[in-house]
Amino acid sequence: MEREKRYPGDEEIRLSSVLFTADLCTQQGHVNEVMDRSDASQKRGWWIEFCRWQLNPGLYHYETVIANQFTVCLRCKGQTIYQQVLSVERPSSLQGWNWGYCGHYAFYHALYPRAWLVYELPGQSVVLTCRQVSPVIPHDYKDSSLPVGVFIWEVENGRDEDVEVSIMFSLQNGMGAKEDRSGGHWNEPFTFQKDGERVAGVLLHHCPAMNPFTLAISAREKNEFIVANPGGTQTEEM
Repeated sequence: MEREKRYPGDEEIRLSSVLFTADLCTQQGHVNEVMDRSDASQKRGWWIEFCRWQLNPGLYHYETVIANQFTVCLRCKGQTIYQQVLSVERPSSLQGWNWGYCGHYAFYHALYPRAWLVYELPGQSVVLTCRQVSPVIPHDYKDSSLPVGVFIWEVENGRDEDVEVSIMFSLQNGMGAKEDRSGGHWNEPFTFQKDGERVAGVLLHHCPAMNPFTLAISAREKNEFIVANPGGTQTEEM
């Protein structure tokens, strides 16, 4: 089944990513974190792919952007023991990524306005839960309409040793359309601090001739976490 359009040539697209890392204690070790996705309207399909975009009211663009993914990395005693894109896809592009997560170890649940996925990492005794929330604030229609999505990650360590868990969210600058390769788009790291809280992330400025827009991804910094932006100016061939 064909799941995405391809465009000929060796054009490049611009990617960005936010990475957070946490050290988990053995057995009862467990931690939550929030990763934000901010755009007009971006939907995920039942394959957990980013596949529907509405950046102009009433105008929908259906396109799977294969680069928009979560990737997990586990390290023990300074050694990488597991690294996997959390997607069952096996695309012909981005061959350097470790695709093909076994769907037998993933469980999807939905209860509007939130949905969540449970990943039982094969052979690792580590369970990831990703809760996807579209904020609904009672009696506050204005703020509830803000184009914001929140991903809350919970990590459970069932191993008999400490493990370092890194989760990376990669996001393509664009919607998977031809204009993604038109050039002129750029990414910008940012930080924001208020009331003792600090957020770090990336602004993805998409600059077509008509209707330019900016996407943003970020993660809240806490003492237990390291937040990094390894891909603020990265380009990747598709």
